Amino acid sequence: MTKAGQQRGRDIGVGFGTSYASKDLYGNSWAVVVGINRYQDRRIPELQFAERDAEVLASLLPDLGFPAENARLLINSRLPITRELILKVLEEDLNPKIGSEDRLLLFFAGHGVSTEVHRERRGYLLMANSELFGELPDSERPYAEKPPASALEMGNLLNIVRGLPAKHQLLLIDSCFSGFMAHGRKVVEVKANDPRLERWSREAVTQVLTAGRSGQIATEKDLYGHGVFTWHLIKGLEGAADPRGDGLITFHELGVFVHDRVSQEAGVAQDPQMGSIGEGEFIILYQDREARARAERAAEEERKRKEEERRRAEEVRRREEVERAARIKAQREAEEARRKAERLAAERRAAEEERKKKEEEQRRAEEVRRREEAKRAARIRAHLEAEEKKRQEQKQRERKRIIWAIIGAFMICGFILKMSWLFREEEKEPLIVPANEIFIIDTSNYVGERELKIEAHLKNNNRKKYIIIIKDLSPNEKEKLNIALNNYHSFFIKEEYVNSGPRPDPNNSGLYKYPVGIGKAEKTTIIINDTEALVFK
Repeated sequence: MTKAGQQRGRDIGVGFGTSYASKDLYGNSWAVVVGINRYQDRRIPELQFAERDAEVLASLLPDLGFPAENARLLINSRLPITRELILKVLEEDLNPKIGSEDRLLLFFAGHGVSTEVHRERRGYLLMANSELFGELPDSERPYAEKPPASALEMGNLLNIVRGLPAKHQLLLIDSCFSGFMAHGRKVVEVKANDPRLERWSREAVTQVLTAGRSGQIATEKDLYGHGVFTWHLIKGLEGAADPRGDGLITFHELGVFVHDRVSQEAGVAQDPQMGSIGEGEFIILYQDREARARAERAAEEERKRKEEERRRAEEVRRREEVERAARIKAQREAEEARRKAERLAAERRAAEEERKKKEEEQRRAEEVRRREEAKRAARIRAHLEAEEKKRQEQKQRERKRIIWAIIGAFMICGFILKMSWLFREEEKEPLIVPANEIFIIDTSNYVGERELKIEAHLKNNNRKKYIIIIKDLSPNEKEKLNIALNNYHSFFIKEEYVNSGPRPDPNNSGLYKYPVGIGKAEKTTIIINDTEALVFK
């Protein structure tokens, strides 16, 4: 099989018998190959071999004169196939490139449906995103009630293809109910040496070969691994449709071959249909196996020769590239070393400047720190001195306060002692004693050694327990009388406190009162009656 690259830019020629020279049939060849196995609408059953049909047919195109770069293979498993995609490929991709002397082949493998609305029948090719309104038609009910959504109407597709500038156009449709597209003039047999072939090769034509009639179901076979229609189509394109072996297959020869083979398949109810619009004839050239083998060997030798030339040129180029790369590397390394040296020098200068800058900043910071430290030390000293002064003043005030407190305490103690001395007699409870146990000695009239006289009186009245001595004695006198007074409860009354001597109480006979003055306002009285005496001090 000839490789795709060898067909690029090659004009296709054919000899019309022995009386005609080789002539160019087509300026260029273009192909659109579509295969859809799986559909989004679950009511549309999945196909097994539609995409494989498209792939195998596309692989044959280079041997049939179709350059690989001019073929558009649209497989649903690689790219979702929609009506918009096919129209875009035809109208936007190929339309600007196709010339008036070119040919165009369009192959479709997938599901199709037919409708009958208002007694008008139409056929539709289902895209991957098409949606049915109802169940999928079958052989018993071949027509749907409503057109499917997002499908490609066969008549519309035919019109779009006919609008392209290609001189010869061939549509190969392997789908159910595809016979709507096969209409036009009757297809006549054309032989390789037919004198009409040269004229027909110049005339424009659009030709259609479908898998069956408008009401028939297209079939797949596991035995073939293809659709039945595509299987025989591939065999015909490989040379089986050229019974004379002249290397030329016309549309008529291909159609007759496929129709005969498919219609004779056991268990298959398909009658492929052919149709033409125009006066031309789509011509397919192929190479037989021996010619193909010779061409392949020659091409392989040419390829090896060119490969050797390319290898040697590549080796020379690599050596030059290595040398140039070495020179560039050496220059780059030298430049990099120079830049590195400059960068290191710049970095050292920058580092030195940075070091000096940091040292200057540290020196200034240290100077500022020392000044701040001196100020802080001065503040601390001033604060400590102020605190010490405050403590000294506080101690001085504390000493003064203690001294004044001591002085006040002494003054208070003296005052208390003085007052306790002045009022000590009032603090005692009145003493009540029997009158017969009291011995009163009035020493105000004694002269000389009073203690002797008092002692003499005490001896004469030694049965008394209480003695009241009017007129206080001196400490010496009391010391001399200590022994004599030990047996008595002694009371001493200062003479200046006695207002008058004993006198009868005018309110009670037998009661004697000795008024004794204490201080300026208070009075102390000794009251004695016949039975007891009360002593107030």
